[in-house]
Amino acid sequence: MRLNKIRKSQREQELYKKAQRRLNDILGKGLYKYIKGFVKKYPNLDESIRELPDLKELLGLKGINTSISVLKIIIAQEHDKIRFEQFKKTMNFRPGDNIEELVVKYVKAYGSGVDNFFPQFMKLINYINLQTVSVQNVKTMIQSELHKQKLKYFEKSLLQKETLNSVLENIDQMNGYEFEDFMKKVYEKLGYSVDQTPLSGDQGADLILKKPEEKIVVQLKRYKGKIGNKAVQEVFSAKSFYDASKAIVITNSRFTQSAIALANEIGVDLIDRDGVANILEKIDI
Repeated sequence: MRLNKIRKSQREQELYKKAQRRLNDILGKGLYKYIKGFVKKYPNLDESIRELPDLKELLGLKGINTSISVLKIIIAQEHDKIRFEQFKKTMNFRPGDNIEELVVKYVKAYGSGVDNFFPQFMKLINYINLQTVSVQNVKTMIQSELHKQKLKYFEKSLLQKETLNSVLENIDQMNGYEFEDFMKKVYEKLGYSVDQTPLSGDQGADLILKKPEEKIVVQLKRYKGKIGNKAVQEVFSAKSFYDASKAIVITNSRFTQSAIALANEIGVDLIDRDGVANILEKIDI
């Protein structure tokens, strides 16, 4: 059994080496635009696999002969690269951030959903050469920061004229259009110029948020049950349609694990009930 594992590992290493050589060939011939175009057209990695034979044939016509297995590795690496860049944007990452600053940004960005994006966070730490910080120490720092922010929000809620729970309960009683109007005002207080899309033919976006060099499409879901994949897919399409830099789904409810996985895969931000509460903390309700 151990020998079989060693042989399997050796085969995988050799396949990755082949993928790197073929990637160098693709780059050398100026054909990487087809890899980027493929990933943009098929943002879901699992669904894109069945389209790989067509990409293989196209590259063959361009002088690059390769296998489906090698192409799968190259495409997966491009997916990882896009997800990582989106993660850095969501984190508001800046060169020079130290580990303490990164933890604070991470918890503020993802709140109770930090566990879902922990591998990406560790990748960021390695990216900026902070490998000396152990995984366990990072987890401890995150839990400590979560506790600090929880206490901070608790303290603030005691002093607010209207508690967050009360506001969230009011949101639960709104219809979809009222929720749109409410969140429009929230984001205007956060400094965005906000456009509401038409009630029909909105192409998957309810709000378009604008700041200099930033354009975000938002789909809003005032709902009792959990939000599934459909909303994630729709707002991702809206991002392309409106030529936006970011896509977000916001709900007063929660997301299914499948929706969270898909959002992580294609670079869509999810803001659930806790995330809405975090946003409301930043403004005078």
